[in-house]
Amino acid sequence: MTALTIISAILLILLVLLLSPFRFCFSYINGKTEIVLKYLFFKIRIKGNEKEEQSEKENNEFKKSGKRRKKAGIKKAHKEKNDEDKHSIRKKFIPENKGEQFDFILSLITAGGKTIKSAFKRISVTKIFIDFKISDLDACECALKFGRVNILLYNTLRFSSNIFTLKKDKINVSCVFNKEKSVYDMSCCVKARPSSALWAGIVFIFTFLVNNNRRKKNRTAESKNEELCSA
Repeated sequence: MTALTIISAILLILLVLLLSPFRFCFSYINGKTEIVLKYLFFKIRIKGNEKEEQSEKENNEFKKSGKRRKKAGIKKAHKEKNDEDKHSIRKKFIPENKGEQFDFILSLITAGGKTIKSAFKRISVTKIFIDFKISDLDACECALKFGRVNILLYNTLRFSSNIFTLKKDKINVSCVFNKEKSVYDMSCCVKARPSSALWAGIVFIFTFLVNNNRRKKNRTAESKNEELCSA
């Protein structure tokens, strides 16, 4: 009874972890960038301050430079071993025959195309907020900019809707004359579940194995027919 309770508790935790979505929220309002990553009760906030980020990068690079020198000798020692392991793994999975290699690549493309398309469609981009105010001191140039931005924006949204699931809150592009600077305010939230990635991986492996075995059988049957005809 105790073992059953522990197993059910572990399964429940795994189910919650797989079904809980990752949320990646991005906003650029009034020239300030903010990125927030949320998962369950965890929340990571990244503020877009270029000076602070640059100083942090410089400090991290200075600290890492010493570690890289120490690890350089170890990496050289393990490089040859890793190359041999990779070569042996490649021999196990990728066939040496050119015809079989072609079938292998076709199976990968067939399985990967369908899986990637269905996986990306499960990613939803919600709370899409776009408020662009196109401005220029020259009225003619302002109108041209307004047209270019509209074409680029709506074509991007149309293309993205074929790949992802989009949910729009507000989209507004206005033309403001006799002003020097344009205003580009935007925000959105990308949501994806770990279960979708896991399911996509399972479907990809299953589809690839089925297609690859089917092509192998067809190729062996064709080779047997050629041998019978030649005999």
